[in-house]
Amino acid sequence: MVKPVIGIGDAAVLMMNHVSEATSDKVQLLRIPKRLRRALPRVAIENGKKSVQLLPYDEKAAKAQKIVTAGESIDDIYIGHINTSTHLIIASERSLWAISRHNRKPWCFSWEELSHFSVLDNRNMKITIFSQAGFKPFLFKVDNAKSLSALYDLLSMQVAKMVSDT
Repeated sequence: MVKPVIGIGDAAVLMMNHVSEATSDKVQLLRIPKRLRRALPRVAIENGKKSVQLLPYDEKAAKAQKIVTAGESIDDIYIGHINTSTHLIIASERSLWAISRHNRKPWCFSWEELSHFSVLDNRNMKITIFSQAGFKPFLFKVDNAKSLSALYDLLSMQVAKMVSDT
């Protein structure tokens, strides 16, 4: 007998709060979640099969995923990212992103627009894009050989989608 009476009281209070918010001139601030959605783990190919390893929460990966999915409004899948000295490079299922650290200007190309990539030396990766104007190379400097290897692995996952193999 008490529960229905409390439920009616709660409903009345909730309705009065909504009416008060709707009729007030006060600007309502949206509540921003303290933690971004968990980024999907990087997919690895082992013995010809895709496998997924569950990883602990990584705020940088969650931010990279938010860039790729545009806050979940775009149906794309985050694969992984690499921080270089000049760019943040993000790979998704559909495209490759590079965001400049100097001016925060991003560029994005679909994997089908990438012609090939190659390691120039132990600190530089060259990615060539095929466009209507012809081939356009981009040079990315990395901090160390481990980062270069990680970037190579990230690009190698999508080599089947590229215009030509590396």
